[in-house]
Amino acid sequence: MKRFILTILLLFTLLPVLKSQTDNKNKVAIDSILAVLKTEKSDTLIVKNLNLLARYYMDIGDFNQAIQYALQAKEKGTKCNYKHGVVAAYNNVAAAYSFRGDYALSINSYIEALKISEEIHFERGVANAYNGMGTIYLNQKKYDLALENYEKSLEIRKRINDVKGIAACYNNIGVIYKNQGKQDDALNSYLKCLHTLEEDAKRSGQKYHQGISSSYNNIGLIYLQKKEYEKALDNLNKALEIRTEAGDKLTTASTCNNIAKVYIMQDKFNEALEYLERALRLNKAIKARASMQETYSYMAELYEKQGYFQRAFEFHALYSDTKDSLLNEQSSKQIAEMNAKYDSEKKDKELLKKDAEINRQLAETEKRNLQRNVFVVGFCLVLLLALFIFRSYRQKKIANFQLNEKSELIAKQKGMVEEKNKKITDSINYAKRIQHAIIPSKESFLQLFKDSFILFRPKDIVSGDFYWFTDIAAIENKDSASDVLLACVDCTGHGVPGALMSMMGYNLLEQVVKEHRIYQPSLVLDELDKIVLKSLYQKGEQGILKDAMDISLARIDRDNMVLHYAGAHTPLFLIRNGVLTELRGDKRTVGSSVKVEQPFINHTMRIEHGDCIYIFSDGFVDQKGGSEPSKFFLKPFKELLLSIHREGMQAQLSLLEDAFVKWKKDYDQTDDVLVIGIRI
Repeated sequence: MKRFILTILLLFTLLPVLKSQTDNKNKVAIDSILAVLKTEKSDTLIVKNLNLLARYYMDIGDFNQAIQYALQAKEKGTKCNYKHGVVAAYNNVAAAYSFRGDYALSINSYIEALKISEEIHFERGVANAYNGMGTIYLNQKKYDLALENYEKSLEIRKRINDVKGIAACYNNIGVIYKNQGKQDDALNSYLKCLHTLEEDAKRSGQKYHQGISSSYNNIGLIYLQKKEYEKALDNLNKALEIRTEAGDKLTTASTCNNIAKVYIMQDKFNEALEYLERALRLNKAIKARASMQETYSYMAELYEKQGYFQRAFEFHALYSDTKDSLLNEQSSKQIAEMNAKYDSEKKDKELLKKDAEINRQLAETEKRNLQRNVFVVGFCLVLLLALFIFRSYRQKKIANFQLNEKSELIAKQKGMVEEKNKKITDSINYAKRIQHAIIPSKESFLQLFKDSFILFRPKDIVSGDFYWFTDIAAIENKDSASDVLLACVDCTGHGVPGALMSMMGYNLLEQVVKEHRIYQPSLVLDELDKIVLKSLYQKGEQGILKDAMDISLARIDRDNMVLHYAGAHTPLFLIRNGVLTELRGDKRTVGSSVKVEQPFINHTMRIEHGDCIYIFSDGFVDQKGGSEPSKFFLKPFKELLLSIHREGMQAQLSLLEDAFVKWKKDYDQTDDVLVIGIRI
């Protein structure tokens, strides 16, 4: 519903719209420092310049080069006993490793920086080390450890009166609480961050435009979460005033979007439209596609709530058109089919609403006619009984005629609705045929793995879950068929939206593996993540666009008897001699954030003949059932697999299906279900 700007290492960072300009400046600075190093004689200045080179290379994303120069600075500083320079070098090494996703190496470097800083009583260095370690733990979602390190850093920064550092710590602590769902604690931390900057601004005269406006923005978004709309507007308007004064069009447009969202939640549509139009003008002026995409999304939501479905659909189309599309012709055709379905559903709703209005009007007409008839009959009864009989007969004929008309109209409307429903169902069934035609058959899977099964139970006609596999030897034109890549994919949602995502995911897997010839599971997921983000331009904060995929991807090399595995939010189970080994995937999904995160982890282990390997989506374990009801959960699922793994794979399939049906009872199926089992 809304997006928070997370600031971890520093409170104040450069905006993405300035990145290319910053890269050019950094490259000029790098050339200048390299020229100075050729003639520099002072060991201390050499160490400082090497550390500067490391930071500039980090700014342009060359982390390996940054590590190389930071290590040179460490060695040179150690030789000349320049310990402050050594501390800076370790911090640079740690930061570069963190950006690269090597968290263990990053933590070790921060610990070395911490030791030396404590040895020379360099408190700022100690605070920086604790802050860096807190950031790593935050990235790993180890919130308790992150909070512990940020609080240590905060204590030191207060002691040395490091105002920006204090504000950054409060902001980072607020991020932790926000991620934990502790809204009040997050709000309190953001307020402390704001108070720190405002008090120092009064004393020192510094503006802190970006920090103060970001604090107001974050506070406003917390109040929006809490549905305290007046407080949300008060803080967002303060942020807007500062950002407007600073001339920052990108953040001004973002704040206008947030204010519009508040008004949409309050059904104040005119006010919301005013701010969205302002955001649109600013975004177009600076060509800010991400913020413009958000504006289009809110425009669509605004018009949909007002019942202007045509305008809502137009802005939804504009929102979709801002994406960089990597979908093939087939995916584009499916999008058109889904849009047609949306139009049909909308027209059906309007038709049913119109039918209900007609029925209401006819009922009111009958009521008025009856009242009139009673009055006429009563009046005419006094005058002439014969006239009363005549008029009653005539009114009865009129009523019968109207009733016949009504019956014919209702029958006609019912036929139209049934025809529309049939077209919708036919369209979805056609989408199912498309999906089944693209996904390989279970028979071809059994040709690669003789002793295996695929349990596939879509919740609706079409599925958001799908399986994919390919013979690597066939891609490389080799005779062997013993090296196979196998994926179990769970796309966001189910039914038609999930099926659309599944088709895109299938096509992108084909592209990454067969066109790019990437076979290591972790590298496949890294490349897939980049392509999905580029095509859908996702927002990671609370899922503004929630199109993402959970994936289990295994490479089973039966020539060398080796299993390679990488997972996005999903595990792999291997059972050998009654012992279950779990290979856990990364706690992130493919395509869930616009930020570049750490690479996916690749797990490798030896396999033996008789090993049972299982990959699956969350549909089985999340199915509600039993007597309470409750979810099936992962632990009972492990126990179920352990109890049946010695059976043949087809027998296991039957046992799993029976267990699922028995657990589900008469409850609706919660999600698509996909379980794949292989015996080596």
